[in-house]
Amino acid sequence: MNPRIRKNRFLPMNFTHVARWFLLWAVLLVGAVAPAGPVMAQEESFASYWKLTFDFENSFNGNLHIDIGYHDGAGGVKGPALVSRDFAVACQRVGSVGLNSGAAVFTGGYLACQLDVKRAMMESVAACQQVEAKCAIALDDHHLYPHLHMAATVYSTTWGNTPLFYHQDARYTALVGTSSTQLATTLTNMGAIDSALAAPPPILNNWHTYRSAYDCNPCAMSFDISGASQVVPVGPDQQVSFYTPQSTIYIGYDPASGTVIPVNTAIAVLAIDPPNAGTGG
Repeated sequence: MNPRIRKNRFLPMNFTHVARWFLLWAVLLVGAVAPAGPVMAQEESFASYWKLTFDFENSFNGNLHIDIGYHDGAGGVKGPALVSRDFAVACQRVGSVGLNSGAAVFTGGYLACQLDVKRAMMESVAACQQVEAKCAIALDDHHLYPHLHMAATVYSTTWGNTPLFYHQDARYTALVGTSSTQLATTLTNMGAIDSALAAPPPILNNWHTYRSAYDCNPCAMSFDISGASQVVPVGPDQQVSFYTPQSTIYIGYDPASGTVIPVNTAIAVLAIDPPNAGTGG
């Protein structure tokens, strides 16, 4: 008799089946107690920031500052930015405007400037890709911003509507009266939002700082005129739609109303800033 055949006679008929189940449970048990494999790190995302500033120290031109970097998790650029760049925003005089002691003095004219946020942003992204190949930013032609701030330091010698800054989606005008002043703001998606009357004396022949800050969560407009502050709730909550490709902006002129800034008004500083957490205003 074949010994192998004899030996197999004493094994259960389903031995092979049972053995396979034991092997499967052993593999599962080892897998349950074995240390987990390495966890893949979450891929970095990117964020951008820009700010437009006019200081009128040496020219009428403005400066567009761009930051590109890793996302800080709260909507902003994690510092330090991978790329920080500055772009000149060319301005031309229309009528009579001069420079005097770090201020633009409007004596019967205004400034027309060429702003192209999208082109500057795309050039900055290309520079970022030289540092980090995966760097990418999406910027729509009509980009939505949950925040938009404006600040200007202004010297008024006569009362009247005083256009400070005009972009097709963001207009700011100081309403300078003989005994009080206001700041009128018009933003695309929100319409006109005006501050209450403020009377920081003296109104005329004195420097005043005008600030307007649209911020969401929930959305509200904050105004400050030389320390006189006010918060205006707005609703429903909407973000500001801002046209980012090349467009003409104006300082001292509102083409929608045809209003020119009063003669002998001076502007020392003007800034437009859609801030974000981490690098914004």
